[in-house]
Amino acid sequence: MDSYAVDLIVHRWSQARTQGRDARLTEAELALVDAAVDGWGEHAYAPGVFGAPVDVPAGADGQTRVLARTGRRG
Repeated sequence: MDSYAVDLIVHRWSQARTQGRDARLTEAELALVDAAVDGWGEHAYAPGVFGAPVDVPAGADGQTRVLARTGRRG
């Protein structure tokens, strides 16, 4: 998994949110991010990578769950 691509996907989402723009990710993008976090394991949460995972409510959609794994509240 290309870590640069995952970084661009997640940061694109963050930037869109800050500007009030559509911040939906495709299913393919979500699958890439999810697989990358799985593959990196604990290293995904090293300083400068992702923040600690955040809790999501039961029944949260896929985007909310995947982004929560990167420390973001979707």
